[in-house]
Amino acid sequence: MTQKQNKKSLNKITLGGIFLALTIIFLYGSAIIPRLELTMLGIASVMTMFMIIETGIGGGALLYVAASILGFLIVPDKIMVIAYILLFGYYGIIKVFLDRLPGMLTRTVAKALYFFVILTGAGIVLSGNLAANGLPMPLLIAAGIVILLIYDAACTYVISFYTKRFHGAKLDNFKLS
Repeated sequence: MTQKQNKKSLNKITLGGIFLALTIIFLYGSAIIPRLELTMLGIASVMTMFMIIETGIGGGALLYVAASILGFLIVPDKIMVIAYILLFGYYGIIKVFLDRLPGMLTRTVAKALYFFVILTGAGIVLSGNLAANGLPMPLLIAAGIVILLIYDAACTYVISFYTKRFHGAKLDNFKLS
């Protein structure tokens, strides 16, 4: 290995450690800061997207797995860790593939379908445990899809800012819509 390759590998490992630490900090924040649970989970998930930009999908997947395991060991509220594992944590990996679809309408419909499947599954599993104030499940799922599409747009904006700030241009890992 040349010195340049060695430095590149060291940079990737260091970034992985930094992004893992930040992910755990935000996961922990989701467990202890009231009313900001989803915001903290959303910010934690962006770290996976940053790792994908820096190292590729494999690095992002490794970060997701490490954060999931470490989250279970450290974070006091396991429900937040489960939410990270089942929805937020791996969304950066899914986003890479969905953002490669041709056409903005196609991407939006594919993301809405993905969110529909995830939210419907969660609704079925948690149906007895949801305090929905009497709201019908289809209305909750529709509202969830809208909120998650806004989350996706915010992620796209943050990724765009990150790539322009640290790389000066768009990258191949994400096709920003």
